[in-house]
Amino acid sequence: MILKLRQSECLIALISCLATGCDAQEDKKIIAWQPDVRIVSTNNVLWGIETNHIKVGLNIQYASDATNRTLVGFFVVLYNNSDTNGNFRPNLLSLGLPPVNSRYKMTLTDDSGNVVAKTKMGNDFDQPFDLNPKRIDIYHGYAVKDFSPFYMDVLTRDPIVLENYFEITNAGKYHLKFVLNTYTGVDEHRILQPFYLPVDAEIEIENP
Repeated sequence: MILKLRQSECLIALISCLATGCDAQEDKKIIAWQPDVRIVSTNNVLWGIETNHIKVGLNIQYASDATNRTLVGFFVVLYNNSDTNGNFRPNLLSLGLPPVNSRYKMTLTDDSGNVVAKTKMGNDFDQPFDLNPKRIDIYHGYAVKDFSPFYMDVLTRDPIVLENYFEITNAGKYHLKFVLNTYTGVDEHRILQPFYLPVDAEIEIENP
């Protein structure tokens, strides 16, 4: 089941571009290629460490463009490994999600440990994660998602294409540290608490 989020990443990027006056040349750098959600399954997802019966994973796909440049994209997926996660609805897990521009924390390093610089889009989507929101305000980009037990949910309606977020200029192996920022306590009107779901991935770029 694909969970349709309130805002599309591409739409947010376009709005950000219009608001900040980014130039047309930078806009052309955005890669339109997208991975295929139809091939996402539990067998081709790289899973992170399970916390409180919940884990996040990445379905990573590779492609190449007309210049044979390596393209890397991925979908973010969640798996609820229990039917009793403390919710007042025991058959569902409810998590709060911050706005898209602070929902994912990504760091990319090369094989020597050097941090790869982010593109404008990468910086736009790396805004501070509010640790103490008063409520889930859907009118300001927040969302609540319910996850069924023992079922994999594709969280991202639009996949993340790595080259849109990072200035990858060299071939080689890279290490991606990915964290999904969420909130617990969205049910029963409890106090919202930050809940982090991490996953690490090894990426290989043959032709940047």
